[in-house]
Amino acid sequence: MQKYNVLLLIFLAIATSLTAQERGLQGGEGLQGAGNEEQEPGGSDHEVIRKYDAFNPMLGGDSIRLCNDQPCTGRIRDFYDNGELKHEGFYDRGKLGNTYKNYFSNGQLEREFKARGTHRGTMTIYYPDGDLRSEITFRRGMPQEWTEYNPGGNKSFYERYDRRVDYLEERIFFHENGSKRSHLELIEKAEQKYQQQQFYDDGTLRAEGPVTYEPVMNAYRRNGIWTFYDEQGDPQYRQEYYNDQVVGREEL
Repeated sequence: MQKYNVLLLIFLAIATSLTAQERGLQGGEGLQGAGNEEQEPGGSDHEVIRKYDAFNPMLGGDSIRLCNDQPCTGRIRDFYDNGELKHEGFYDRGKLGNTYKNYFSNGQLEREFKARGTHRGTMTIYYPDGDLRSEITFRRGMPQEWTEYNPGGNKSFYERYDRRVDYLEERIFFHENGSKRSHLELIEKAEQKYQQQQFYDDGTLRAEGPVTYEPVMNAYRRNGIWTFYDEQGDPQYRQEYYNDQVVGREEL
């Protein structure tokens, strides 16, 4: 159970810090975003049915489900009090096997997990109305590629790690209209150097510059010269950063 709790904490930390990390990378004048606290769509249903992930070893879950005091084996179906199907999965010695599905209390599919070999799996998560919410690929118990969608159907977030899930390769935030809000991309793997671009909601470039990753602090920081643009795309000024601190500025 300890391993699953650690993984769950990682998921929650990622989910709650995505916007905060983006704001931390923005800096500069006029680029600080407001906080964005949202109640999780699906409410208590999400809270209840995601607990089945504790029985999935491919997500790091190490709990054993018991049936009549023995590890569950074979097809198991659980239901809500209203009679709607809540969960359907195949268990082997108390652990979920290659695939399972969870449902909202309104009957809509909430998530579906499929194993893709011994160390890889995919999970698709939905909103209560059936619209796509998340697509996640796991490798060795960790999310390797992750796409989030807003209730309107547009992408809100995307990130991808290397195949061993050792380092981030790309991270993108999107505006509500689906256009890019910020794009962080690895350019030098050995030194963990990235290039980031920020955009206005019409797609016009707002700012760009280098970012470095500090593994000790698990932080991405501006280091080097950034260029800032107005809404017409014309460069306005440059700022030089050292560990997120402005050390120089030049008007253009």
